[in-house]
Amino acid sequence: MVTNFIGKNVKIGKSTKIWHFTYVGDNTVIGDNTVIGSLVHIDYDVRIGNNVRIEGMSYIPPLSRIGNNVFIGPRVTLTNDPYP
Repeated sequence: MVTNFIGKNVKIGKSTKIWHFTYVGDNTVIGDNTVIGSLVHIDYDVRIGNNVRIEGMSYIPPLSRIGNNVFIGPRVTLTNDPYP
């Protein structure tokens, strides 16, 4: 059985597709017409805009903000560190 984990209080927009084995943390908002690839980990309190594509095996850390019309390639790891 192929499953995803969708946390509490998650809002998913119209025509959004979430592929296999994806984790979406609590209080996350995903906009309309967005595609989330397989094995993506989206942590808690993330905001993702409309018409976004996040390719497989990517990591989006807590409290991230992704605007509209954004492409995130495969295996991308975003950091939320003010002093990388």
